[in-house]
Amino acid sequence: MRRRHAMYITVVAALGLILGAAGAAAQGPQLEPLAGGEGKFHFLTPSPADEPVTLQVRFTLEDTSGLEALWIGFGDSAEAAPALLSLVWTEDRSGWFPVWAVHLQTDADLFGPGVAAKSGAGVLAGSKVVSLHNAQPRTGHFYQVELSYDPANGVIAAGLTDLTEGERLFAREVPVGRPEGPLYPAIGALGGEITIQSAAAYGYSVPLGAAWDLMVRDGDRYTRLALYRLTPEIEMALRLVGPGEYAGKFVVRVQGPAGTVTLMELSGAARGEELLVPFKATDLPLGPLTLEVAYIDEAGTVWVLGGRSLLNVAATLEVRFDEMKVEGGDVTGVLVVASSDHRVENLPVQLSAHVAEVGKDAAAVPVLSTTLASVDKAPVRLPFTVPLPAAGNLFSLSLDVEFGVPVGVVSSQSQFHVLRIVGD
Repeated sequence: MRRRHAMYITVVAALGLILGAAGAAAQGPQLEPLAGGEGKFHFLTPSPADEPVTLQVRFTLEDTSGLEALWIGFGDSAEAAPALLSLVWTEDRSGWFPVWAVHLQTDADLFGPGVAAKSGAGVLAGSKVVSLHNAQPRTGHFYQVELSYDPANGVIAAGLTDLTEGERLFAREVPVGRPEGPLYPAIGALGGEITIQSAAAYGYSVPLGAAWDLMVRDGDRYTRLALYRLTPEIEMALRLVGPGEYAGKFVVRVQGPAGTVTLMELSGAARGEELLVPFKATDLPLGPLTLEVAYIDEAGTVWVLGGRSLLNVAATLEVRFDEMKVEGGDVTGVLVVASSDHRVENLPVQLSAHVAEVGKDAAAVPVLSTTLASVDKAPVRLPFTVPLPAAGNLFSLSLDVEFGVPVGVVSSQSQFHVLRIVGD
C-alpha cells in the first residue's frame, strides 16, 4: 500500500512557465518514403533498449482526407514503420461504427501483466494494441505528442495535446517489458499531408502518465473535487502519484486574470508513493483560473501533465429586483443584494439597463454605481430609477448587475415588459 504524506505550502513567485501555442514553429524534418514499404517516415538517432528515451514531436495535419495512420514511436530498424512500441492514430473499424483512436502498439508482446490489450486490425494487424483515447484528427490543427520509455520503472507514458485548441487530450502510462536491441525513434504517416515542426529525442524519461487529481476536504478525509466554482471556505489538496523516482520536479501553476503564479513545487524523487498536498481556495487568485500540473526535467524543459479550469469567487451573492413599478415617465425599483455564504467588504456595484420599444434594439444606460461597505446575509437595498423613452407605450427592460470582484451570482427575474398607460 502506498504511504500518504501531507505537506503544507505557500504561494510563491510566478515563474511564467504556462505553455501555449503562439503559432506553429518553422518547418522541421521532412518525411521520406520507406524503401520497399508504404508510408513516409523520419527516423531519429537510435537509443539503447536499456536506457530511457523521450520523444517530443510537434506537427500540423495539413490534410486528413486520405490519412490512414500516423505513427510516433520506436521500431527495431529504420526500414519499416515503428511497431516495437509506438503510438498509432488510426481509424478503428473493429466495432459497429468506425472510430478514430490513438492506440499504443507493440509487435513484440511487450505489454506487462494485467494490461488489457487486444489484437490489432488493419494497419495494426499482427500487433497487440491498447486503446488510449478516441479523437478525430482535425485538418489544420497543430499537435504535440510525447512518448517516454522508462526501462527502470518498466513503463511507457504517452501524451497528446491539441495546441490549436490549447487542450490536453490525454496522458497515460502502460507497464511494458524491455525490448531487445536498440530503439529507432520515428514519426511517419500513411496517406494525408503532415508538416513536422519539430521532432526531438531526449535521453531521459518523463512521468507523462503521473496520476494527479484535485481533492476537497470532507470532514476528516479528502474526496475528488467535482466543483467548478470555489468559495473561500473550501480546503483543497493536490493528489499526486508518480510511477517512480525522477531527477526533475513537479510544479503546480495557476493562470488567472493577473498572470501566472506557481502554487507549489515538489521534488521528483520518491514519487512512487501517493503525495497529498493541502492548500486552500484563499491561496488562489480570484476569478477564472487554469490550474496546471507540469514536470520540469533536469534540463529545464517543461512537460505539461494536464490542467483544470476553475472559478474562484469571494462569495455567492443573491440578487433580486423588488418594488418594480412605473411612475410617470420612469420605472423605479429596488436592487436587493445579500451574501449566502461569506462577507464581502468594499464591493463595487454597477447597475445598467437596456430599455427600448418592444422589437427595437436597446443601448445600455447606466442606472446606479456605488461601493457597498459590506455585504453579508442581511440584505442591502438600493433604490434605482430607469427613464423610459419619450415615445412609445410598450417597452422591453433588461437589468444587468456587475460587481467589482469575482463573485457567484444567484439572480431572480431581470427582464421585464413595461406598459405605460396614458391618461385621458
